[in-house]
Amino acid sequence: MFHLLSLEATGKSFERPDKIEQVGDSKHQLRVTLTTKQLEKLQHLKGALAATGISRESEIFDLAMDALLEKVDPIKKETRSVQNPNSRRIASSLKQKFYKRDNSKCTFCDSTFRLEIDHILHFSMGGKSEFSNFRLVCRNHNQRFQRFSHLMGFRIC
Repeated sequence: MFHLLSLEATGKSFERPDKIEQVGDSKHQLRVTLTTKQLEKLQHLKGALAATGISRESEIFDLAMDALLEKVDPIKKETRSVQNPNSRRIASSLKQKFYKRDNSKCTFCDSTFRLEIDHILHFSMGGKSEFSNFRLVCRNHNQRFQRFSHLMGFRIC
């Protein structure tokens, strides 16, 4: 059960620490102090989820924890890092491999400033999101090559 103990709606600060107590065999009570901004976010979520039938703070808290775990949990990292060659999205594990392969430098000028991952054969021209079709380049080179390759309609190696 998620329970709001006190709010900072008046602008006064409450220094009560968050507290978790067991209230049953498989239930715990979380008492938490929210800022006005956090309360507004919670109310906004309640409104956005109203059509789904989710209205209790405990349900919203559960959904928020699931969404955050999906994003940051190292156990789920492997399932997130599978690369779909027909997608523009680049898996995070693949991004790390580009930096390692290219020594965290632009493949053209060895710059380490504002690095970007670039499709060699652009996605819009049929290039796949595969490891061999990416390179690490600085923003300057990425912008130059994008303009040039789209005008000329060919791949730049």
